[in-house]
Amino acid sequence: MGYKQITINMPTSKYGIKCPYSMVPECIVVHNTANDASARNEIKYMQSNNKEVSFHFAIDDKEVVQGISLIRNGWHAGDGANGKGNRTGVGIEICYSKSGGTRFIEAEKNAAAFIASLLDTYGWGIDRVKKHQDFSGKYCPHRTLDMGWDRFLKMVEGYRKGEEVKPEDYTKGGLRFVKCKNPRLVYLDADKKKITGRNGCNADFFGNYKRGKTTYTLPRGNLVCDMGSYQVPEDVRQDLDKHIGAGKLWYGCLDNAADSQFRNKSVTTLIIPKSGKPYVADTNMIPDNVKYAVSGVPCVRKGDDVDWHNYVNRQGWPADTVRNTYHNWLGVRDGEVWLITGQSKAKSGNMIYGMWFWDIVKDEGFDDILKLDGGGSYYCKIDGKVMPGSSGWRQINAYFAWD
Repeated sequence: MGYKQITINMPTSKYGIKCPYSMVPECIVVHNTANDASARNEIKYMQSNNKEVSFHFAIDDKEVVQGISLIRNGWHAGDGANGKGNRTGVGIEICYSKSGGTRFIEAEKNAAAFIASLLDTYGWGIDRVKKHQDFSGKYCPHRTLDMGWDRFLKMVEGYRKGEEVKPEDYTKGGLRFVKCKNPRLVYLDADKKKITGRNGCNADFFGNYKRGKTTYTLPRGNLVCDMGSYQVPEDVRQDLDKHIGAGKLWYGCLDNAADSQFRNKSVTTLIIPKSGKPYVADTNMIPDNVKYAVSGVPCVRKGDDVDWHNYVNRQGWPADTVRNTYHNWLGVRDGEVWLITGQSKAKSGNMIYGMWFWDIVKDEGFDDILKLDGGGSYYCKIDGKVMPGSSGWRQINAYFAWD
């Protein structure tokens, strides 16, 4: 468990206001505090005032703090003096939900672990875990609901099985990890400041290419993406038209005209098939059943760190692709695609050679991780909010998006 459990006893003089009835618990009622106070401060404030509002536990990123005995009721479910939530529910408040972020993510994990222990203590099933919303209709626990109630219940069940179920959005070591539902790629070729959409980031590495007096870019590695409504410029058609069909661009390492160091190489590629689970492969040929594919710098392969000189560099990746700057990575864990995003702070200047990245992700259970283009091309938007480091004018050629 990642928390310390303490009790701050409710003064008996407050029983008549805060917990007037004896109680035999029958369920657990989950709330979010909708502010940013610690668990201790939540309990102390609850006990100090004379409002008929009370709950049994407050949980933050470090502590589970009990303020009412489990044999006394609390006023937290909003279903009246005789309501089942108020009279038989163990009220649990998860802290730091106003601003969210790392503290809330850790508080929610602690709450899931603690609820799992309560279920085991009482011999209850997961059906005994309720939302505040179930009793009063109030949209609470608000941030937990926003992130997915079923996700939270799975987290609780994971702790019961002795497994830590990762949240779908969390931070570690200064990097943010976000599960990507319905991942997809589109050929964009647009100024990154003009990109719309709720979730997305820059994707493929592109190399400079010159035909006559015209300079433009072509994919460096394997790329399969939707063309959308994008119109290929006339001077680019002779290079791209032959790779476009059925609304998609298909471009592989064997086709590479921009960078000879990648031509015919087996480059690390995330493959999202038409059926089945996403996976990562080192390949110079795109399989026929691919829906989307994108190449990048290999950072984790088959659950292990990679060797820079004998593996990464031999694929054609120069050191400046993994320098200290903002990056996006795509990882595969349990058949699901995850975005990892943030700023590299590697002391060596090479995040792979210096083990900086591996030291953060080695315990996260990823099968494979590849890095997308970064630096001036870096762009990332999550839940409609543009992430730090995304400023600048750079054109984005391929765009990775998710729901």
